[in-house]
Amino acid sequence: MKNLVGVNILAGLILGSWAFPCVDAQCYLPEPIQADATHFQNLKASFGTLTTLGLIYFDQRCFPEAEEAFTKAKNAADTSDLKEKADSYIALAKGRIAWHNGDFDIAKATLLPLARFTQPTNVGYRAALSLAELLLIVPDRESWVRLRIELLDLSERGFWRADRDLALLSTKMDSAETSIIELEAALAGDLPTLSRLTKQVVLLDTLKRAGRTLEAKLLSNSIEQEVGEKVIDGSLRMFYLQTCAALWQPFALKGDPEAQFHYNAYVSAISSILSNP
Repeated sequence: MKNLVGVNILAGLILGSWAFPCVDAQCYLPEPIQADATHFQNLKASFGTLTTLGLIYFDQRCFPEAEEAFTKAKNAADTSDLKEKADSYIALAKGRIAWHNGDFDIAKATLLPLARFTQPTNVGYRAALSLAELLLIVPDRESWVRLRIELLDLSERGFWRADRDLALLSTKMDSAETSIIELEAALAGDLPTLSRLTKQVVLLDTLKRAGRTLEAKLLSNSIEQEVGEKVIDGSLRMFYLQTCAALWQPFALKGDPEAQFHYNAYVSAISSILSNP
């Protein structure tokens, strides 16, 4: 039980912060990412280098720094087309800043038109996932109906987080059962392997959230080897491990030996990934 308690603390930190990391007042970049940022800062200023720098900041939730880099990218742009693209990047950062200032209506109004496949890819999918995250906190059915179309498009193009957010928002706006029915209907079709595995991992999480524990355990066991062998995306693998750890955790804490074995194995795998990025 001593080992379980130790890894339970680690898992609590991991499971609580991975999907929605906190936003600090001061920007902090992990060492490898700071090295990437420094590299682009030292390159000759151009639209490409500055937008890449801005995206590094954006993905680490350093939104004011991202806006500053995107603004510099606009100043460095030498065509009207690039300046227009820069405006989309700037709006993306402004939408997140508005959200974290508590201006939810402004954030939704800013992000919704950006969450479209007609936008630059780096903007469109980030805006869609940002808006999905916001709608989980501040539900808005009208925005959800419009966003759902874009998330379905992103899902078809292989963005696994779109599948996750479709399920989470379907659960939030309707019910977990609705989300499960939609996922099972999709899985009944002839899907490419990675698309099928993605939807199975998301279904696993949705079953867990719905309290359908036995079905979740059976699904976890049935796809574990295939996920390990065929899922290359590190973030999707981590999501699977987190979901499995969270699935077994309540039973492990009650002293179930089998649950403790599975729980410790998943948390150990999570720890290994985080210590060897």
